[in-house]
Amino acid sequence: MTDPDSRLYSRASRMVELGADLEELMEECELPKAEAELLMSLRKRSAARQR
Repeated sequence: MTDPDSRLYSRASRMVELGADLEELMEECELPKAEAELLMSLRKRSAARQR
């Protein structure tokens, strides 16, 4: 069985990679604003390191 929260964050992470904005993450993944901001920050930092 897969953890539903894990799937939710994987989806949100993928959305950030594809260019989703904060509002989209909050709406589509039902994330609180602070979690959506944190996820966006972490994904962008990770992407910058890979360059």
